[in-house]
Amino acid sequence: MNLKTIILRLSALFYVWAVVLFSAALIDKLFGTIFQPLLGGWLLIGFITMLQKKIMLPAWKSNRSPIRVAFELLWWALWWPKYIWSK
Repeated sequence: MNLKTIILRLSALFYVWAVVLFSAALIDKLFGTIFQPLLGGWLLIGFITMLQKKIMLPAWKSNRSPIRVAFELLWWALWWPKYIWSK
């Protein structure tokens, strides 16, 4: 894997993470909740769980948009309790 591919994938993950957290911040601002820190913690625990359980992550393929794959990765991280209780 070359440096350009790594930078592209990391920037896609950063972009998606920023969009999700910005949306959560907007919800916080509009409704006066504490949704953003809870969502950030939930997704962080999801990433750690996915790495420790060695879950098969969405594949980075050349014919798929890196942004779409990054959104799929966040979607998988959202459902981390399912991976803890599965074998």
